[in-house]
Order: sequence, then structure tokens, then C-alpha cells
Amino acid sequence: MVCQDKISAIAASADSFIVGRMSGQVLKFGLPYIQLESKMMCRTRPQQLKLNCDSTKFSIIDINGILSFFDMGD
Repeated sequence: MVCQDKISAIAASADSFIVGRMSGQVLKFGLPYIQLESKMMCRTRPQQLKLNCDSTKFSIIDINGILSFFDMGD
């Protein structure tokens, strides 16, 4: 089985990590149980992801080089 929506970027902190997909979807997983906590859609493909120290906000640099900031909304 081949995945059509490949991973384009990841970022991690002490209590969670986020995965950016080629479709623009960003998934947040909680640690240590690797449980899906939230999903969100971005308009373009993430090239680089960064989380702040308490995992409440993250930034994306997309394939066009545009920096955007997002609130995780938890």
C-alpha cells in the first residue's frame, strides 16, 4: 500500500509533535502515547515546521518561502 499524501515536514517538543503532509494537512500527536490530538488544513505544502516551548503555537515556512504562525486551538 502506497501513501499518496507523504510527510513534508515534522517538528517536536517535550510533550507533542506535529507532522506536515504534502496536501497541507498538519497533524498534532501527544507524547508519550502518540495519540492524535488535532488536525488542521493549511493552504500550501509545509516545508519547515517549528513548535513553541509549550506546544500551543507553531510556525510554517511553506514551499513559496512564506512564514505563517498558527495557534493550536486546544
